[in-house]
Amino acid sequence: METRMCCLECGEALRGRIDKKFCNETCRNQFHNRLNVEEGRVMREINRGLRRNRKILFELMESGKRTIQRSWLLRRGFDFELITAVHEKQAGNPCFLCYDFGYIPLDENRFQVIRLPEI
Repeated sequence: METRMCCLECGEALRGRIDKKFCNETCRNQFHNRLNVEEGRVMREINRGLRRNRKILFELMESGKRTIQRSWLLRRGFDFELITAVHEKQAGNPCFLCYDFGYIPLDENRFQVIRLPEI
Protein backbone atom coordinates (compact mmCIF):
# COMPACT_ATOMS: atom_id res chain seq x y z
CA MET A 1 0.00 0.00 0.00
CA GLU A 2 1.54 3.27 -1.12
CA THR A 3 0.78 6.58 0.62
CA ARG A 4 0.87 9.58 -1.72
CA MET A 5 2.40 12.66 -0.14
CA CYS A 6 1.20 16.12 -1.17
CA CYS A 7 2.84 19.54 -1.10
CA LEU A 8 1.99 21.34 2.15
CA GLU A 9 1.34 24.58 0.25
CA CYS A 10 -0.45 23.71 -3.01
CA GLY A 11 -1.49 20.08 -2.47
CA GLU A 12 0.23 18.79 -5.61
CA ALA A 13 1.47 15.17 -5.48
CA LEU A 14 5.15 14.95 -4.56
CA ARG A 15 7.75 12.93 -6.43
CA GLY A 16 11.23 12.13 -5.22
CA ARG A 17 12.46 11.73 -1.66
CA ILE A 18 9.99 10.22 0.80
CA ASP A 19 10.56 13.04 3.33
CA LYS A 20 9.90 15.80 0.79
CA LYS A 21 7.27 18.34 1.95
CA PHE A 22 7.07 20.86 -0.90
CA CYS A 23 6.96 20.52 -4.68
CA ASN A 24 9.32 23.47 -5.26
CA GLU A 25 11.09 26.42 -3.63
CA THR A 26 8.21 28.80 -4.32
CA CYS A 27 5.76 26.65 -2.36
CA ARG A 28 8.26 26.24 0.47
CA ASN A 29 8.82 30.01 0.69
CA GLN A 30 5.11 30.83 0.50
CA PHE A 31 4.32 28.29 3.24
CA HIS A 32 6.93 29.67 5.67
CA ASN A 33 6.18 33.32 4.85
CA ARG A 34 2.50 32.74 5.65
CA LEU A 35 3.43 31.14 9.00
CA ASN A 36 5.61 34.11 9.94
CA VAL A 37 3.17 36.89 9.00
CA GLU A 38 1.35 37.03 12.36
CA GLU A 39 4.53 36.82 14.44
CA GLY A 40 6.09 39.57 12.35
CA ARG A 41 3.03 41.82 12.76
CA VAL A 42 3.10 41.48 16.57
CA MET A 43 6.84 42.18 16.70
CA ARG A 44 6.46 45.27 14.50
CA GLU A 45 3.75 46.67 16.79
CA ILE A 46 5.89 46.09 19.91
CA ASN A 47 8.98 47.62 18.30
CA ARG A 48 6.95 50.62 17.13
CA GLY A 49 5.78 51.20 20.71
CA LEU A 50 9.31 50.82 22.11
CA ARG A 51 10.64 53.33 19.57
CA ARG A 52 7.84 55.78 20.47
CA ASN A 53 8.67 55.42 24.21
CA ARG A 54 12.38 55.93 23.55
CA LYS A 55 11.69 59.00 21.40
CA ILE A 56 9.57 60.56 24.17
CA LEU A 57 12.30 59.93 26.77
CA PHE A 58 14.98 61.23 24.38
CA GLU A 59 13.05 64.45 23.74
CA LEU A 60 12.66 64.98 27.49
CA MET A 61 16.41 64.61 28.02
CA GLU A 62 17.15 66.97 25.12
CA SER A 63 14.83 69.61 26.57
CA GLY A 64 16.56 69.36 29.95
CA LYS A 65 13.54 68.00 31.82
CA ARG A 66 14.51 65.34 34.34
CA THR A 67 11.25 64.99 36.28
CA ILE A 68 7.96 64.42 34.50
CA GLN A 69 4.33 63.71 35.37
CA ARG A 70 2.64 60.41 34.44
CA SER A 71 -0.23 62.32 32.80
CA TRP A 72 2.20 64.18 30.49
CA LEU A 73 3.76 60.90 29.34
CA LEU A 74 0.35 59.32 28.75
CA ARG A 75 -0.81 62.31 26.68
CA ARG A 76 2.24 61.85 24.44
CA GLY A 77 1.36 58.17 23.88
CA PHE A 78 3.86 56.64 26.30
CA ASP A 79 3.09 52.96 27.05
CA PHE A 80 4.27 51.91 30.52
CA GLU A 81 3.85 48.24 29.56
CA LEU A 82 6.62 48.40 26.95
CA ILE A 83 10.13 48.26 28.42
CA THR A 84 13.34 46.50 27.43
CA ALA A 85 14.78 45.89 30.93
CA VAL A 86 14.45 46.64 34.64
CA HIS A 87 17.43 47.55 36.85
CA GLU A 88 17.35 47.82 40.63
CA LYS A 89 19.01 50.98 41.94
CA GLN A 90 20.96 51.02 45.24
CA ALA A 91 17.99 52.53 47.09
CA GLY A 92 15.80 49.66 45.88
CA ASN A 93 13.93 51.77 43.36
CA PRO A 94 13.46 50.01 40.02
CA CYS A 95 14.67 51.73 36.88
CA PHE A 96 12.57 50.84 33.85
CA LEU A 97 14.56 50.97 30.62
CA CYS A 98 13.60 51.55 27.04
CA TYR A 99 16.86 50.81 25.23
CA ASP A 100 19.36 53.45 26.46
CA PHE A 101 16.83 55.69 28.24
CA GLY A 102 14.85 54.96 31.38
CA TYR A 103 12.65 56.27 34.11
CA ILE A 104 12.59 55.84 37.88
CA PRO A 105 9.30 56.21 39.76
CA LEU A 106 9.62 58.96 42.37
CA ASP A 107 6.03 58.54 43.55
CA GLU A 108 2.69 57.46 42.06
CA ASN A 109 2.63 60.23 39.45
CA ARG A 110 6.20 61.50 38.97
CA PHE A 111 9.21 59.96 37.25
CA GLN A 112 12.87 60.84 36.92
CA VAL A 113 14.13 60.41 33.35
CA ILE A 114 17.68 59.08 32.91
CA ARG A 115 20.08 57.93 30.22
CA LEU A 116 21.70 54.51 30.60
CA PRO A 117 25.24 55.56 31.66
CA GLU A 118 23.65 57.26 34.70
CA ILE A 119 22.59 53.93 36.24
